[in-house]
Order: sequence, then structure tokens, then C-alpha cells
Amino acid sequence: MSKSDLMKQSAIAAKQPSFKDPASFEFISFSVKDSITVSKRKESINREKLDEVMEYSSPLADALKRQVQLEFDYLQKQTDGNEIAVYYTELVAKGTNSLGGVIQNSFNLVMLNDSVFTVTSVK
Repeated sequence: MSKSDLMKQSAIAAKQPSFKDPASFEFISFSVKDSITVSKRKESINREKLDEVMEYSSPLADALKRQVQLEFDYLQKQTDGNEIAVYYTELVAKGTNSLGGVIQNSFNLVMLNDSVFTVTSVK
């Protein structure tokens, strides 16, 4: 399986279960919009940032805490600063909404450049 296929598979696995009717999920497209190197990402995702985010106490902060923790743990293992750390991607899919209508949406996902392209954020 190609890198692109693995990324697409990871994106679908992250988004499809959140559909009102996951069985209605229909893949339209997937693309990589941008990427950031390990050295650049380490500038913004570091111990200080992790500690700051972990102090947040609202339920809305849980997703951010998870994202920062996943990225921090991943970056700690990386030694090549020129390697890609994070991909910014877009998934377009159709599905049935709660009224029974078929709608098409675009979702922005952040993925780690690990062996399974872990999705850290979906918007």
C-alpha cells in the first residue's frame, strides 16, 4: 500500500465513525495541503507548550490536550529535523444527515508522519 493510500485510510478511519450514519459515508477525495518539518514543529510543540495546555480544565480543551500530547511524544522520538513531522490534509466525503439528506463536507485533518499516519485533529 502506498503512503498516499495509508494516509487516506487513516483519514477515513478517523472521520467515518463520527457521521450520523457511518454506513452512508462516501469517499470523494483526499489531498495533502501542507506539511511541517520536525525542527519547525519542535519550535511550537515543546515541554513548555505541553505543560501550558495540560493546565486547561474545560472539557473543550481535552481534544487540544490529546493533540499536543500525541505530537510532543512523537517529536521526542525524532532525530532528523528535516523530516516531515505533520501533514495538513483535506478529506471530502458525502453522507446522510439527520434529516435524511445527502450532504458533502470538507474536513481538515492533522496527521503525524508516523507508520500509521495518526490523526491528531479533525475540523
